[in-house]
Amino acid sequence: MKTALRAALLALTVLLAACATTGQPFDSSAIQGFKAGQTTQADVRAKLGEPQIKTAGEDGPGTSTWTYASGTTPLVAVPFAHPKTKEQSVALSFDARGVLQHIDEREQNF
Repeated sequence: MKTALRAALLALTVLLAACATTGQPFDSSAIQGFKAGQTTQADVRAKLGEPQIKTAGEDGPGTSTWTYASGTTPLVAVPFAHPKTKEQSVALSFDARGVLQHIDEREQNF
């Protein structure tokens, strides 16, 4: 009986902790050290790694926007629980010299 109860409690613990992560998790505290007009693409790459998405910027030739995004969603619905989904993203815009011009950081919990 005790073994069955322990196994059930272990299974419940695992189910409650089960989450799926999408995207590339990143350290949002590293972004706080980024400064527009000073931080370079090399600085960003050193802190966050390669971006998930690189797009041509809207401010002329050679400009670019790098995007990092991540989300965590519970895999198991537990009765009467309110599972939280967390999404975070940051878009970093660079000028033609590779210097940071703008940071657009977003985080949602729902």
